[in-house]
Amino acid sequence: MTPAPMCAGIVAAEPFTRSREIQDPMRSLAVIALFMLTGCAALEQAQLDAVTVHELQPSPNVLVPSRGQGLSLEIAPGVLDSFVAQGDANLTAVPVNGWRATLENGFKAGFAPSTGSPHIVVKIHRAKLDWIMTAAYANGQRLAGAAAAVARIEFAAEILRDGVAADQITGEVLSTQAWTDVGGSSLTAREAVEKMYEKIAAKLIPLLG
Repeated sequence: MTPAPMCAGIVAAEPFTRSREIQDPMRSLAVIALFMLTGCAALEQAQLDAVTVHELQPSPNVLVPSRGQGLSLEIAPGVLDSFVAQGDANLTAVPVNGWRATLENGFKAGFAPSTGSPHIVVKIHRAKLDWIMTAAYANGQRLAGAAAAVARIEFAAEILRDGVAADQITGEVLSTQAWTDVGGSSLTAREAVEKMYEKIAAKLIPLLG
């Protein structure tokens, strides 16, 4: 891929990392997309397009036992479908679209919703997505921008059996993979959703047995 033209004032910084070293920091649009950029409208639009997260298809690693009872997902109105994830101050803001659909897709893939009685509902009250920088570029002694980041979801969920609260879980999950290349924002967000449902499964599966 031919690199996009550089804006004035953007310099190739020597890599400074916390978790890994990345050579050739200006070699691709993917790395440029992790910088905080000002000016140069064309590059800013390319950055926006490169980082935007659309509806995803997570596939949690969950083993659900055979069951007779029903199971479904409810997402609280406060969980937005479209938003801009701000996250770490050293990272560009990330537009996210279809977030509620992403959560529904992950639940369907992991738990196979069904009807029946008693009926169990997993209610997601909170699922806040953002990213945390794990590696940075330095220009001399000055921090120049992020070189890698992981996705984070802070979540709160409630498990209801026939409308009565049976359990609840709150926590934080981080993607194992890091965002360092084109598509990394989506890749890491998908993995974070998978990890969230795997945590919820640890509370849910005993109620399904």
